Amino acid sequence: MALPAAKAMGICNRKQLGGDVKIIKTISTEIFGLFIDDGSLAIAIVIWLAGAGIVIPHLIISPLFKGVILFIGLAVIPVESAIRRARR
Repeated sequence: MALPAAKAMGICNRKQLGGDVKIIKTISTEIFGLFIDDGSLAIAIVIWLAGAGIVIPHLIISPLFKGVILFIGLAVIPVESAIRRARR
């Protein structure tokens, strides 16, 4: 028995419906991969931002230097990731 939406689209059997679900899953995985290619890079950035957000406001230094610290961390993380990836 075909689902009403599937019947309206002309999909009459579950095998075709399963193939469409597989296509949707593949597309969503590819789109996700466009934004997060390296999971460890994304995790490192999130950890850096969380740690900096907790620690930096408590530092007694100029706001300019607080921004520099944040920038340096965010600049070093991709460099380290690229070096690690080049070694593979």
